[in-house]
Amino acid sequence: MGECRYRDYRVKQEELHKAWVERKKIHDEKVAKGEPVEPLDRDPTEVREVGAWDLVKILFWTLVIAALAGKFVTGSYTWEYQGKWAQLKTYMPVRNTRNAFCMECSLLTLEACRILLGNLEAACFQRECCGSLMGPM
Repeated sequence: MGECRYRDYRVKQEELHKAWVERKKIHDEKVAKGEPVEPLDRDPTEVREVGAWDLVKILFWTLVIAALAGKFVTGSYTWEYQGKWAQLKTYMPVRNTRNAFCMECSLLTLEACRILLGNLEAACFQRECCGSLMGPM
């Protein structure tokens, strides 16, 4: 029984390939004469290989579907995972500029001076301001 189905499949594939070869001949003749032609369809019986780009697309869509399923099931795209690898700041660290200036005297805080000056010992001085160390360090 299975042999009959395969034989029918092979006969159908051969017919499709022969029809494509005829279309290709007509297409090539028109091109040789210089007539305008539409692009030729690919052979319907041609085996298509899966390449690296196809694998990347499969991985991308798998991750998108998993994230959307997590949002539906748990309310979180990461399935409630809060570890280091799910945090954006792990991949793109940012400087803490929120506390860079003292609100009362507008001097740079100690941490901001360390970032800006790169821990230069020669330019260090400390000043007590508003209850925290202020000034270049």
